[in-house]
Amino acid sequence: MKRLEIRPLQEDDKPWIRAKISENWGSTSIVTCGKIYDTTTLPGYVAFDEKKPVGLLCYKMHDDAMEIVVLDCTIAGRGCGTELMYHAEKTAKNNGYRKMKVTTTNDNTNALRFYQKLEYTISAIRIGAITEYRKTLKPEIAIKGFHGIPIRDEIELEKIL
Repeated sequence: MKRLEIRPLQEDDKPWIRAKISENWGSTSIVTCGKIYDTTTLPGYVAFDEKKPVGLLCYKMHDDAMEIVVLDCTIAGRGCGTELMYHAEKTAKNNGYRKMKVTTTNDNTNALRFYQKLEYTISAIRIGAITEYRKTLKPEIAIKGFHGIPIRDEIELEKIL
């Protein structure tokens, strides 16, 4: 199996990123921890398979932590997410950050499994946070998510580097 190519996001990646994030989240805005982020303005990485973009990761630096704002791969089982996370963690370490953070929703059992396999631990659960964001910040957040589970809560995970 051919290894994926990972490189930092570039300006010419923006149309694909805009389309991919809008398709999956209703817009290019992502809400996490009560803040809205325009993903088209964030740094990150893109994964390529045979010169075709197949994954992206966008992040934001805060105090002593790198926060993963979005991680999205169009292929499963090829290590795309793991490779993108590896590059993000390496960037955080190289820039003196000591912690990684990521937030997901209560319905996203695949993400919870994935991050815990990468040695992230649950650090906070914000009960009803998504319900509140839907009312105040981003009305287009879906009511139901994976497996028909109602999307209500935010689950934050972290990893000490």
